[in-house]
Amino acid sequence: MHEMPIYSNGRMVHNEMKANTERGFGMGQSDWDVETLIVGATFAGIGYAWKYRKDALLVEREMTPGHEFLYAYKHGEDWDRTYTKGGLAAALQAELFRRNLLSGDGRAHLPGITPLLYRLIRDEQLPVRFMTETVSVERVPGGYAATLFDPSGLRTVRAKRIIDTTSACQTKPQAAGKPAKRINALLHADSAGAGGPAPRIEEAAYRVEPGRYASEAYLSLPLEAEDTWVSGREKLHAFWVNRPEALSGWTLASVADQFDMTPPKGTHVIEEHWLWFPSAAFANPLAAVEAACESAEGVRTG
Repeated sequence: MHEMPIYSNGRMVHNEMKANTERGFGMGQSDWDVETLIVGATFAGIGYAWKYRKDALLVEREMTPGHEFLYAYKHGEDWDRTYTKGGLAAALQAELFRRNLLSGDGRAHLPGITPLLYRLIRDEQLPVRFMTETVSVERVPGGYAATLFDPSGLRTVRAKRIIDTTSACQTKPQAAGKPAKRINALLHADSAGAGGPAPRIEEAAYRVEPGRYASEAYLSLPLEAEDTWVSGREKLHAFWVNRPEALSGWTLASVADQFDMTPPKGTHVIEEHWLWFPSAAFANPLAAVEAACESAEGVRTG
């Protein structure tokens, strides 16, 4: 991963979408537009795109990568273990250490990781299209036809296989069922850890994970499967009003804009060559990248 300046998210998204449009992903050059359609710019999705390169197209409905962890404030665990499979996970881990975004004991500063993902997408010229919704998937002889909607309108992409890496299985939501979910928030302390959790709190009603810096921590509350954003945020704010003494020195800095989902781990077959590989099922983003890289060849030859 080469040194380069950190650009703003909006500029990186615009430049990447423009470059992707100009490259065209080989559309119209054969009977198949792409070999593999990857759904979700999750950490697993990025791992697959990194392995498949020009033979794939990754589509993401939002403007941000890695949202299943970063925008859900899902800290996870085991960031500090050794990543030996796939190459990309180890490179990302080394970059996080170098930029002081990851401590030796596995504590991460999640907000600082997003720019690195945009940089990775640009430097590696990964085939990513943001702001692209997967409207439908239909079986056709030898593969699938996916209808996509982006700022230019509707279009159909023909792919030999589909890998959905989203938590809710966007291509076939009924396959996901109702995975466990939580609502998380970023906490801030003006003074280093004054009155705050040390080093971790795990209670039935809540969990707190310390971040990379003494002034940050990640609060997590369990929700019911039926909870909406309205009810989920109401529960979070009600908890915060009556928060325990251990959190008295902390400020509620930001509430996640994604639910922290825990879908079942593994490769789930929806139909032949149509897989659900939920990124959020893994212990942390690096584990999701490593697992996707490791499984990529098996998926391609299976």
